[in-house]
Amino acid sequence: MIEAMFEGAVQAISGGSAPVALWQQLVQLWELIVTVLRFLWELLKLLGGGG
Repeated sequence: MIEAMFEGAVQAISGGSAPVALWQQLVQLWELIVTVLRFLWELLKLLGGGG
């Protein structure tokens, strides 16, 4: 879902000439960062005893 939105936005901005593979890599990197941050946040909540 995010990939489709990102790809559509990039093509609209650049007139469709953007290297889509590069943007897909950037989206995958962003999703990895978000996943790691979510994991660390949940771990922090777990270890902190908060809810």
